[in-house]
Amino acid sequence: MAPNGDTGVRISWDPNTELDLAGYRLYRSSNQGGPFGQATSAVLVCPWYYAQATPMDITYFKVTAIDRSGNESAYSQVVAVYMNGGKRGGPSIPVE
Repeated sequence: MAPNGDTGVRISWDPNTELDLAGYRLYRSSNQGGPFGQATSAVLVCPWYYAQATPMDITYFKVTAIDRSGNESAYSQVVAVYMNGGKRGGPSIPVE
């Protein structure tokens, strides 16, 4: 994950290499243990997303892959992003 401007972050992950990949679902939470909700209603077709992050707070993200039949993979590791005054406070780190 990388910072994006003053109020958001670019969430990115390694692309899925399955031939029947339809896209990805990104989930977010304000708590490490959830509950997690979908960051978007649409399936993402690129292995990245620009998300708003609240300054002075930690936001947790995880992602799944979706195949053309609608099957969803297991969740990725949870990653924490901390924004400090619009600047990332440190590297994003897996927390699970």
